[in-house]
This record gives sequence, structure tokens and C-alpha cells, in this order.
Amino acid sequence: MIWVYGILLFLFLFMLLIAFTKLTITVEYCRIGKNDDLKVKVRAWGGLLRYTFKVPVIKANEKDMSVSVVKESNMGQEKNSGKSQEDHITESDVKTGIRDFKELAGHITGLHTIARKFLKHIEITQFEWHTRFGLGDSASTGSTAGMLWTIKGLMCGAAGNYMKLKTQPVLSIVPIFQGLCLDTMVTGMVRFRIGHAIIGGLRFVKYWKGGKPSFGNKPLSKIFGEHNNTA
Repeated sequence: MIWVYGILLFLFLFMLLIAFTKLTITVEYCRIGKNDDLKVKVRAWGGLLRYTFKVPVIKANEKDMSVSVVKESNMGQEKNSGKSQEDHITESDVKTGIRDFKELAGHITGLHTIARKFLKHIEITQFEWHTRFGLGDSASTGSTAGMLWTIKGLMCGAAGNYMKLKTQPVLSIVPIFQGLCLDTMVTGMVRFRIGHAIIGGLRFVKYWKGGKPSFGNKPLSKIFGEHNNTA
């Protein structure tokens, strides 16, 4: 019986270690001309565990107004040397997506509450958003630049209200008054404990099955404490 208790103790300590582990997720998006590149990097235990994968790029076909999702054959690798394939999204797929979205909209209120409880545990440790654009007209470019500054400010303010902003956002807008262009680069890094994600997932499953979440407002503060400012 001793070995049984030993296994149970090991499993308990392992689960406790996982719950306390902080996960760092870095999102890098870059659009230069018509080329899009989106990477997501996941890291834990000071980089001992890490994984990088590229998100499929969505391209529009101007001839038949269809949308293609380009999938890299070697997703998860830093360098892409393989072939790619495209999955076409038909009109019926769009209608099905709209119907599913309407069903999801009915759960938005409850999901918003669950999401806020989880988001308040997320730390934003890096956020950069650089934009270079031109509309071909000086007046239009200048007025649009002011609108973009407002939009970026509102988005940063919303992120600070929902999550813990641990760094000063780095924003820039470079208007090109002669010519047409739209280049942007966004880099964001967030950090949270896996235990908070587990509790958030349990709340989501509980709500989705029709029940009400039975967790308290601060269940993890008693377990993990407010130590999100530590690495």
C-alpha cells in the first residue's frame, strides 16, 4: 500500500506544479504589402518547454470572391521549406458559420462574466503596434492617422481594464502622404498561471452545460495567492 500512496502523492504534487506553472504566450503578426505572417510562441519553466507554430494565412480570391486558408505542411517549425495546400470556404460554409455564431451570441452575457474572471489574471508584459500606411491623398491620410491613434488608444485602454498591463505599450503610426501602402506589425506577450486557465475552462464547461458556475469570485487567490507579479 505504500507504493500506492507514493503514486498518489506524486500525482498530487505534479498537478500542483502544473497549476502553479506560468505560461508565456507571444503573438507576432506582421503584414508587409500583401504578405502576412502570424506566429504564436508558447513557453514555460523559463524556456525549458517551448513551442512555436505558424497560424494559417487567409487569402481572398478577387476573381470568384472566395476565401482560401493556406496551411503550411510543416506547421510548428521555425523555417518553412515544405509545400502548402488551400482549403476553400464555400457559401454554405459561411451560412453555417453565421448560424453557429447566432447560437453563440445567446451565451455572450454569461461567457463575458467568465472571460472577465479569467482575463483579470492575465498579465500583458509586452505590447508593440507599429503601422505604416498611405491612402494616396494627403488630407485623407492625415485624418485617418488621427483616427488610428484614437483606435489604438481605446484598444490599449480596454486591454488595461480587462487585464493587468505590466508594461507601457509601444505605439507608432507613420503616414505616407505620397502613395498607397498598409504595413503593420503587432507583437504581444501575455503570462498567466495554468491553474487559472483550468478554473476558467471548468467554469466554461459548467456554464455551457446549462448550470451556473459554482466557483467563488476569488477561488485562486486563496490557493495561489496574488503572486502574478513574480516570474
